[in-house]
Parts: sequence; C-alpha cells; structure tokens
Amino acid sequence: MRKLFVLFAGFALLSLRGSAQELNSVKGKITDPEGKPLAGAVVWAAGANVKATTDTAGNFTLVLAASIRTLQCSFPGFSMQQVQVTGDAALNICLKPEEQSLSEIVFQASGSSRSAASKTKPARKAGANARPAGSAGE
Repeated sequence: MRKLFVLFAGFALLSLRGSAQELNSVKGKITDPEGKPLAGAVVWAAGANVKATTDTAGNFTLVLAASIRTLQCSFPGFSMQQVQVTGDAALNICLKPEEQSLSEIVFQASGSSRSAASKTKPARKAGANARPAGSAGE
C-alpha cells in the first residue's frame, strides 16, 4: 500500500510540473520622441488579462507567461504600438504622437434664452419717493 501511495504521489508531482507555466518578468520604459517619460501610459499583454501602468519615470513591470511575446502600449494623444518581447533585456518604447487633422470645426453657443414677456422692461418698484396711485403732482 505504501508503494502505491509513493507511486501515485510521484505521478501527481510530475503532472503538476508539466502543467505549470513558466513566468517571466518584463521591464521597460515608455517615452515620447523627445525622450521624456510618459507617466500613466498603459502596457498590456496581447491575448492575456495582464496590464500595467507606467510610473512617473515611465517605467513598468509585467509578470507574464513565457509564451506571451507581444505587448501593446497606449497613451492619450499618441498612437498605440505593439512591441515584441525578446530575451531578458529591458524594453525602451518610444510612442509617436497621433497625426491629427481637423476636417470640421463646429461652434456652439451656450447662452440662455428668454421669452418675449421677460424682454419687456421690469416694473418699477415703489420706493421712498413713490407717489400713491391716483395722486397727480401736488
């Protein structure tokens, strides 16, 4: 019975080892064309639910399955970019600004409107020098 247990435990360990995925740590930095870091840029693994956001220096770290070889990066105002993960070297990713052209400009006024009745002069309020109704200048 003891030999059977040891044999079963050995097979269980071998099967777990074969199904476990090897993980890699991928590090890098995202900058603009002038070399300035892009803080808050998003980096994610294509085809996996793994994301990271760059810190104030533009650095990021992702822990990925060894089989994942493509990262995608984005930052508002810049074109999204795909990057291939090769080896253990840190990635230096330079995002390019989006080409923007205006095809149409729309002006919209945001004011208030009044009805015709409210456009008339306001009624005078009775004050200290007001005369009673019906009395002509005495």
